[in-house]
Amino acid sequence: MEAISQGGYAAQPQESSRQKDSGMPLQNDTETPSLAAAGTETTRATDPGISPGIDFMRRFLRSVFSRQKDSGMPLQNDTETPSLAATGTETTQATDPGISPGIDFMRRFLSDLQSANVIVRVGKDEEAQDFEVPRRFLARSSDWFSKILEENRFKEGRDGKIEMPEDFPAVFEAFLFWIHRQGLVFDFDACQSVEARSHQLILYFRIWTFGDKYFVHPLQNCAMHIICVLLNEDLWKKNDRLTAATLAACWDATIPDSPLRALLADGIVSRMQEDESYEVEELEGCAGLLRALHASEAILHESHKADFPRYKKPTLFKELLYAKLGDEGDVDESKWLYRDDWDEPNGICEDCGYENDVALLCDGCKRWDEDCDCDGGSYKYFCEDCDYT
Repeated sequence: MEAISQGGYAAQPQESSRQKDSGMPLQNDTETPSLAAAGTETTRATDPGISPGIDFMRRFLRSVFSRQKDSGMPLQNDTETPSLAATGTETTQATDPGISPGIDFMRRFLSDLQSANVIVRVGKDEEAQDFEVPRRFLARSSDWFSKILEENRFKEGRDGKIEMPEDFPAVFEAFLFWIHRQGLVFDFDACQSVEARSHQLILYFRIWTFGDKYFVHPLQNCAMHIICVLLNEDLWKKNDRLTAATLAACWDATIPDSPLRALLADGIVSRMQEDESYEVEELEGCAGLLRALHASEAILHESHKADFPRYKKPTLFKELLYAKLGDEGDVDESKWLYRDDWDEPNGICEDCGYENDVALLCDGCKRWDEDCDCDGGSYKYFCEDCDYT
């Protein structure tokens, strides 16, 4: 089952020595063709992104890049923008009823997609890959890319080339997919084994860190939701749990004081509560872990047992876990993005954020309106798992 995680909810570390020493595979043995526009590199075996969960995004990007090459899009900084008329040969006439504020956002999307390409080199040495990305499309994704692509300020803007040696090609592929679709595809059914969950967890930790590094906060929120799904799933895999080596690799893939480290600490504290013999020697080299464990222990004692670890209820702890998007400057609140499932019920539990089989109950007593005795209580949607009193 593939799901798209949406991001509209309210310096990159290298691969750790523990990860290498664990012998944990981070890829399939078969090579996957590069999505780089140059088409000269293959994805390296050290890339954790080669898994069934990312195939859909890679197929989508191949399609987009092939259309760009076939259309003869310019690779330099020219100033002309191709016509967006439906025929491709004429400009839209003033008599066209489509000229309205409601069409502006879609028209700008197409204009950005047809702007001159810039070349982004991701990774270093033999693992590096080149990607050709529409300039304005990339600039609009975040303030970081907008600034660096200013022609009168930085070399990257003048030359149309960006070097990102400390980042991972698989992460950049996911970022490019997000730019086009405003979401990430996650194949839950392909992540039933501990090896597959380990691969995906490390990848999405890196995606979150990429979003933090380059100020792409909606991308962070997409990755965060998938991370919570993976960690929550691990709670039910009593005999097939994530290894300490995987948790250490995830710890190294993020930054100090990030909410991701708080979630990892929650999981470790929970494991120690279940099994007093649980050994954490492989995690001793994780800087700041002890402090994070103490903080998680305090949360454990303050929380209802159904609310800990906090990735069980990401919606309940959204202030910690999700970036506040605010006004991104591109889409105002009067514009809506309609998808092909617009007519399907989309209510979701406001406590855990996972289930959509919900009921509207009092936030205080978890009862129906007619059974509630609370004075002026508020009401929220709860799933059956979160309907505890």
